Amino acid sequence: MEKTLGQKMWLSAQMLIGFALALCIDEFSTNSMIYGQNDPNKTNLRVDDLSIARTSTGITEINGNIVNNSTSNVDDIEIDVAFFDKAGNQLGKFSKFVTQPSFVLEPGQSHSFTSLETISFYSIGKTNVTATADALK
Repeated sequence: MEKTLGQKMWLSAQMLIGFALALCIDEFSTNSMIYGQNDPNKTNLRVDDLSIARTSTGITEINGNIVNNSTSNVDDIEIDVAFFDKAGNQLGKFSKFVTQPSFVLEPGQSHSFTSLETISFYSIGKTNVTATADALK
């Protein structure tokens, strides 16, 4: 069955959109820092595989794995993220719980997270990420 001109144009447009989306995802992780907070009521957790990416819609996406490197079960895992420009000026910050309230992360286990933020990707020079949780007794 031969495709009509309209069907060919629609298919070409879909292929072009897919190709453009693939090209639009920019990613960097080399200028990101991971640090811990000093809250005595919180347990500091390690963040691995951190990446910051610009999605095709221009939103900044933060991905990583939180590792329970403590000796206790933890819950209420929260990330704190701060964005800085190349001159060191803070562009924005946010805190977000990345697990459900009943979720428990045992020692040695990891939990992946993704967060979307409306901060300009191209303005970011450095990103600081902290992961903390409450230790269960």
